Amino acid sequence: AAQPRKALPPEPPTHLLRPQAAQIGGDRATARRIFEAMLAAPDTEPRVELAAFPQPGKLTYAVIRDGDKIGSQVVEFQRNGDQLLVLTTVKIEVTLLGITIYRFVHRSEEEWKGGELARLTSNTDDDGDKRVVDLRLVDGKLKGAYNGQAKEFPVGMIPATFWHPDSMKQTKLLDQVKARPRQITVKDLGSETITAQGKKIEARHFSVSGQIKREIWYGPDGRLEKLAFEGKDG
Repeated sequence: AAQPRKALPPEPPTHLLRPQAAQIGGDRATARRIFEAMLAAPDTEPRVELAAFPQPGKLTYAVIRDGDKIGSQVVEFQRNGDQLLVLTTVKIEVTLLGITIYRFVHRSEEEWKGGELARLTSNTDDDGDKRVVDLRLVDGKLKGAYNGQAKEFPVGMIPATFWHPDSMKQTKLLDQVKARPRQITVKDLGSETITAQGKKIEARHFSVSGQIKREIWYGPDGRLEKLAFEGKDG
């Protein structure tokens, strides 16, 4: 099984993840077939996959640094017809000798309609630095602001939250903390056995390099099971 790396949170706020008690409910067999079909057919449109994945529910992840839990990330999926709402909450606190030396709090909302991102908002406190993103689909483009500065992106960009089944087919992701495009290269390293929730499972390992560097493992149903990266301090 792959081993966790050190992980002091930079941007974006997806950290070393390990699923805990809460799980997405629903038809996992169907979700698995859709995910496997997506991997086999790179040109599959996101709206087709999002029709059945993810199912409504909540995932809770532990944020781990050097074997110690330093926070949590909760991702909740809500559905209403062809609308999918993804709510992400991240809370990180690093202490040294009982003193907090780093704190990170992030909340974001992704609203998807018909398989397209219609709205992305986020509010982040990155150790005292405030970051606010508000983007909405207007006239075929994502328009809005980051900390009051105007931003515009082409339709079809996927936020770097890594739950989306199309994330590993992209060459560019949208940084949901700073509202910036991030160039990436993805390498499929194949199937590996990892430990998730205390159990051995087969997972697909992807290595992401470029302006975002991550090691990511997806379960057989396409669910994000584990994510690792090296912190700024090495």
